[in-house]
Amino acid sequence: MNADITPANELQHQQLDLTFVGQDAQGASHTLAASVDVQLSAFNATTPESIDLSGKQVQQVKEGDEYGHRD
Repeated sequence: MNADITPANELQHQQLDLTFVGQDAQGASHTLAASVDVQLSAFNATTPESIDLSGKQVQQVKEGDEYGHRD
């Protein structure tokens, strides 16, 4: 894995090589190799839109509810 970090301590570029080795049900060996090259930019540039919840039924999520809806 190689990575470039900006002076603001943000990940700018990352390159990763992965290799998976295994055997199938018949015992034959297989190798799968992948290379990932990621360029990242425009940090903190997203401007979220406001959502009008007027007249909508809203249920607040409490800490610990991250594993699905509970009645």
